[in-house]
Amino acid sequence: MARFRTFVAFASVLFLIAACGPLAGVDPIPTVVTSQLAGENQVPPVATPAGGEVTATLTGTTLVVAGFFDGLTSDLTEVAGSSAHIHHAAAGENGPIVENLTVVSPGARSGTVAGTLTLTAEQVERFEAGEYYVNIHTSDHPQGELRAQLAADAPTFAQVMRVFDATLTPDNEPHDVTSDAGGSATGVLRDDGTLTVSGTFEDLGSPLFDVGDVGPAHVHEGAFGVAGPVAFPLDVVPDDGDLAGRFGGTTAFTPEQIDALLAGGYYVNIHSETYEAGEIRGQLFPSTVEATATLEGDQQVSPVETEATGTATATMDGFGFTVDGSFEGLQSPLHEVGDLGPAHIHAAPRGQNGPVVFPLAVDSPDDVSGTFSLDTELTEEQRAEFLAGDYYVNVHTNLNQAGEIRGQFEPFAITNASETTSD
Repeated sequence: MARFRTFVAFASVLFLIAACGPLAGVDPIPTVVTSQLAGENQVPPVATPAGGEVTATLTGTTLVVAGFFDGLTSDLTEVAGSSAHIHHAAAGENGPIVENLTVVSPGARSGTVAGTLTLTAEQVERFEAGEYYVNIHTSDHPQGELRAQLAADAPTFAQVMRVFDATLTPDNEPHDVTSDAGGSATGVLRDDGTLTVSGTFEDLGSPLFDVGDVGPAHVHEGAFGVAGPVAFPLDVVPDDGDLAGRFGGTTAFTPEQIDALLAGGYYVNIHSETYEAGEIRGQLFPSTVEATATLEGDQQVSPVETEATGTATATMDGFGFTVDGSFEGLQSPLHEVGDLGPAHIHAAPRGQNGPVVFPLAVDSPDDVSGTFSLDTELTEEQRAEFLAGDYYVNVHTNLNQAGEIRGQFEPFAITNASETTSD
């Protein structure tokens, strides 16, 4: 009977402890969430190579946030007293600022964020539901360049594989357009094949035009100068009476689509009421591309038997284009082609001859060996030609005035996807 009374008393104590909650002086178990800062989390998505990470720790009603970021594409900008905040909204939605975060960033492109705040019971419920996010604002993206949803199921993103750029102008449309409109776009391709494209536009001649049920802005499939079908729509936030705005979208590309993208086979198009087929357009080009070429007689359309050789490296950085190379062992002295000199960049695919696009500056003390170089700007069409593998170096000599050695630049292969001609 004594044992029974002792058991009843012990059980009563346990019941009281359970009813009264945790023991006094015992810290509650913290809830820790770590989320990736990425442009894809923005609404609409932002294409940026920048990234970072944020950890949020909730202990009782105290929320501590700490994180880092780097690689911003423009300088931090303050919004409501800080360039980073905690906002209230679920994933896929934008919401109001809840708390400013302290930012430490000596160079305004990378740094840390931190903050501590006491939550109400309602705010604790919101945090546990994943309804808070961290946003980092920059001058080019005042609505936010990077965002991390403070949720256990927040998405993660692969490493950035390549960055693309596009300049949107009326002249890039394959049909006649008279407009002062303009815009720009950036694309980010990740290792898992995810492509994000975002940008801005302004000064349309007439309001935006919705194309069927896919909206007024899209990424289309098609080479430069060719009209092609919509690959995926872009979400648009309009401004100025539908004459300006920003846009963004994310999709998954297949390996074949990636090949076409690298070769310049996709473009951004903005449609308006006056120009339903598109008022401004810009081809998505890899922002930086390097290609090498081996110069030899066998690459001439009519192969040349020669022991001469050479190498060349071409770099496209945006619209900037540089070429550096050397040659040696020519059979005869260099031959001046008109007033263009003895070495050039020509435009034609492998196995075909094409016209001179750029003369090269040649330094050759003995006229049978030397170096050459070029530093110039490309047009939209020329960027497309280079990416398509249509540029080659040709060195002309007295015995082989059509060219003794030739080297083709072939940065990427073209796929059938980039040859689409449907409207």
